[in-house]
Amino acid sequence: MFKLASEYNSIDPVRVAHSIIVDIFTKGYTEIYGSIVDGISHHTDHDGNEWEEEVIVEPVQIIKQLNNSKDIESLLRNEGMYSAEVCIDEENALYEPIYLQLKRIYASALNVVINGVQYKHPKPLFDLKMLPEEYMAYRYDFFKLYNINEKIKKKYELHEEIIYSSQTVIEELKEIINKIVKIYEVEDV
Repeated sequence: MFKLASEYNSIDPVRVAHSIIVDIFTKGYTEIYGSIVDGISHHTDHDGNEWEEEVIVEPVQIIKQLNNSKDIESLLRNEGMYSAEVCIDEENALYEPIYLQLKRIYASALNVVINGVQYKHPKPLFDLKMLPEEYMAYRYDFFKLYNINEKIKKKYELHEEIIYSSQTVIEELKEIINKIVKIYEVEDV
């Protein structure tokens, strides 16, 4: 049972969620702006070896480094409880729910300020009709990806095993206590 508990505790749902958020952001950024590559950087070492390295756009670098654990924990606690909405059809006033926590996380990376200057994004490839962070929160189903993640599925399985094992231990303890009570009830002290 201790091994189960240890394995269960080793899976960090916030870390898994952050990884999914980074993946969604990267896909969304690529879909909206065309690429996450900002340019090519040329390097040379002391031996004269040269190589090129892709420079990733600042918002993607930022979201990978962001520590949004409070927003992520809030998001995970509130699955199915949307806290914001986005207009997807102005003509018909059609709104769809989104998670405000996701919108905030995406916005914090998209609205990065570098040396006092707001990061300038390329022109979107299509007419968004909403903010990029709203688009990402609406377009990609975070909880679908989260709940099919192998680590999260394993955590759920371990949780069930721990509950089952605990119930078995409780039943065994009840039997032992009943045996003790039967033995000592008969004797006079």
